[in-house]
Amino acid sequence: MPDGQPFRPLLAVRNLRVEARLAGRDLVAVDGVSFTLSHGRTLGIVGESGSGKSLTARAIMGLLPANTRIAGGEVCFEGVDLRPLSDREMRRRRGAGLAMIFQDPLRSLDPTMRVGEQIVEAITAHHRVGRAESRNTALALLDAVRIPAAAKRLDDYPHHLSGGMRQRVMIAIALAGRPRLLIADEPTTALDVTTQAEILDLLRQLQQELDMAMVLITHDMGVASECTDRIAVMYAGRLVEEGPTNDVFARPRMPYTRGLLDSVVDVDTPPHALLHAVGGRPPSLAEMPSGCRFHPRCTRATAQCAGQAPRLAPAGQDHRWACWLPLDGEGCNESP
Repeated sequence: MPDGQPFRPLLAVRNLRVEARLAGRDLVAVDGVSFTLSHGRTLGIVGESGSGKSLTARAIMGLLPANTRIAGGEVCFEGVDLRPLSDREMRRRRGAGLAMIFQDPLRSLDPTMRVGEQIVEAITAHHRVGRAESRNTALALLDAVRIPAAAKRLDDYPHHLSGGMRQRVMIAIALAGRPRLLIADEPTTALDVTTQAEILDLLRQLQQELDMAMVLITHDMGVASECTDRIAVMYAGRLVEEGPTNDVFARPRMPYTRGLLDSVVDVDTPPHALLHAVGGRPPSLAEMPSGCRFHPRCTRATAQCAGQAPRLAPAGQDHRWACWLPLDGEGCNESP
């Protein structure tokens, strides 16, 4: 970057608010989420199911479900706010600029189309190439994602492939436009441990080769620790802790983050040991608690936690957290 030029992240999400229309009410599903991501880096978004991780990703892509909408904030990609863009303008950016791998490849792939045809479709959506060249490119992509006998697999239907192979096809489709940002939403869900490790290794290798930034959404703290540079912890639609992965894992400030880390099982866990779990259940959208949304489940909660919502530490601080009584006694944050 030339001297004197301001730093501009590849992706900047600022005060994002997503509302869902349920039973005639507009309920806040993502509430004031902000983070940035630089070129070539990986941000992990973690939290329990229903915390707003996938909705945040879909808001970035402009692919929210029909009953949801962005109600406020900005999603800036390469300095351009994506929120006011038309559907046509967003389609131009998807694939070539930013791409997404979804949780369930079997549901995401078209069961009536051969695998090769679906990859070719993704290629020709962004590049003016002939049929033969696009098919050769599709074959090269299947080779790149390490599918054996790739030439044969081009003519298979999705149901002919294993779960791991279908996920590799989804990665090939996502990479067809050579995106600068890849969002991977639970890319290893329902895969066995060996296949999971292969997919994560593949994503890391392709990221380095293509110099992509990546947002990795996962509920698996072990996966997040191995594959990310920064971690953003979400709870009940809010960002509650964010910082460098090594720092967050070594010194979590938010009790919820500590609870997620304590629930990880590793090789040192004794056989038949009781597994740790965060007590209670996440709140529903229709019944969000006052103050800190985690306070009904927190063993450290006070009257202040129930009455006032803490905000993340000032944006200039590399490790931010939202807690009145953070672990390690690192002071308190201000209310919004």
